[in-house]
Amino acid sequence: MKPLGQFNDKDFGICKILFRKPDNLEHVCLFASHTFSPILPEYVYYYLEEIKKSGLSLIFISSSLICDDDYKRLTGLANIIIEKENKGTDFGAWCAALRWLNYGKAFKTLYLCNDSVFGPLSPLLDIHTKFYSANEDVLGITDSHQGVGYHIQSYFVGLKNNVLKDDIWEKFWAGMTFHKDKQKVIEYYEIGLTRVLRDAGFRCFILTDWSRQIGFPEILLKVSKSEILRTKWLNRVLYEQKDIIFDINPSSFFWKELIIQFQSPFIKRELFIYEKLYEEYEMDGEWENIIEQHTSYPVWLIKLFLINRFLYKFFEIKNFKITLLSFENTPFFSANHNSFQEEFFLFAALGLLVKPSPIEMTSQVRISLNQLKEANIEYLPLKISSDEEKKSFVCTLLYITHRVAVFDHSLLSSIKTTLKRIANPVIIVPDKGSRSIVSSLLSLKDDGLILQNEFLIPSENNKVASFFKSLLTNSNDKRSSLFQRPTLADMAKAATNDENESGLNNNGSYVRAEINFKNALNENLYNSREDYQQYLNIKNKYFALYENTPTWYKKAGQVIKVLKGNKRLIVELKDKGKKDKYFPTADDLAHWYYIQYEVLPRWYKKLGTLLIKRKKNK
Repeated sequence: MKPLGQFNDKDFGICKILFRKPDNLEHVCLFASHTFSPILPEYVYYYLEEIKKSGLSLIFISSSLICDDDYKRLTGLANIIIEKENKGTDFGAWCAALRWLNYGKAFKTLYLCNDSVFGPLSPLLDIHTKFYSANEDVLGITDSHQGVGYHIQSYFVGLKNNVLKDDIWEKFWAGMTFHKDKQKVIEYYEIGLTRVLRDAGFRCFILTDWSRQIGFPEILLKVSKSEILRTKWLNRVLYEQKDIIFDINPSSFFWKELIIQFQSPFIKRELFIYEKLYEEYEMDGEWENIIEQHTSYPVWLIKLFLINRFLYKFFEIKNFKITLLSFENTPFFSANHNSFQEEFFLFAALGLLVKPSPIEMTSQVRISLNQLKEANIEYLPLKISSDEEKKSFVCTLLYITHRVAVFDHSLLSSIKTTLKRIANPVIIVPDKGSRSIVSSLLSLKDDGLILQNEFLIPSENNKVASFFKSLLTNSNDKRSSLFQRPTLADMAKAATNDENESGLNNNGSYVRAEINFKNALNENLYNSREDYQQYLNIKNKYFALYENTPTWYKKAGQVIKVLKGNKRLIVELKDKGKKDKYFPTADDLAHWYYIQYEVLPRWYKKLGTLLIKRKKNK
């Protein structure tokens, strides 16, 4: 879009005026934004809509390029849209705009806001009304003693006209210069602004006013009750006692208390995206319930942002491109913002965030995907490519829940067959319980299944990224590795007529299994010669590792399994997960040796290796 005009701030660069309404500005919000992605995050729009609902005039300043779609949406919300050179922090954006607007001297109230928080968690109009009727001159949501001095935390600051008309206000912004060092910005401008205003006699109104109710005893109690906080904070709290307040960032340390006790309208975004902060302040497993129980804020906005950040951090920033595939110009999964009203769904997030691209499908793949659809299993084909490595591959994300537990054996077998036909299937499950059910029923290895929340938690992001990177590295191998860990079924009693259940012939010597491949195909035991070869490979592996060991050694293994809980003692010894009927397939064979051998401890396996070596040397 063509700018209406521009101005060049001497310290913070060129500012383009993209849009301006001829309205009188009285109660104004100056909103500073910078986004890593090409599209403005949805949580920012929610914030801007709440600003408009509260009756405030919005001046939106972006230090990122504004795309056409965002421009169209922003014109319905903002009075002025400014696209600024990416120079300086939020203070740089506010400063450039204030200089251009004669420091806001004509405004009745001014709010300095930014996109570093999720919220508002409660109506912004209530905050504006409360501040406008208060006797104080300056509003803050939280204040802090951390750093070199007391200050209002700058993610949300309100100011009345008597402050805006004062010479000290103009002098502060007129004297501001560009600093690359973030600590200097905090010291000179965030802390400096509060110091200048208080020194000039202006009074501050802190909405949460947490420090009047939380002191050393409450901090000590909070730390002592928490295993995470105890490890990181207890010694410091006991040593510093009342002075611990000078080390605490309240918007991080007291995020729960601020929402539950003090009805804070915001929660800091950094708590969700930095692994150190996420773990240090106990975000895992608590934030979602607390926000849902104590606020009206749509939690899916946070999750959508976290997915978006994950896609950027581990794909775009590392020169990976991710594309949502469509067939005959119809997306496999379409989504809109209403998709999240009941519960968050990863595929809906990807449907909003990733651009679609057409794909050609073979009839076999189309049939396979239709089988998944008939089983009510959501799927989403993606193409991931790397310009740097000049490689690309197609993978299919599948969202499978605990509902597979009601599927009959024939449907489960059909799903397993489909998973083997699809190149690079990536199975995503909602939680750990579902993972256990899905992996057991579909003969999948646990670590091959991804939890939906692993896309959202900073400490788990690397695991998911490594999973996709390994797919890219091994993209030439179209066979799925999901079934490499044995889990279902049992070894076929014997692959030949002269073998007993142990896999040995009547003389106790090793017999190599040979099966008529054509007959096996006729019996639908194998989908391909590769399946048959996989069966033989597994059988030969365990004959070498296990079947050549002495009988007493195998019996000792059964006792160990009872002690470990891998075998139940009822009237007879029976392995957990043992099926009533087995076939000579790779899956069945693999699981037999899983329950017979793989569940046993490492020392037992090493002993077996020594016994086999001794037998060979005799």
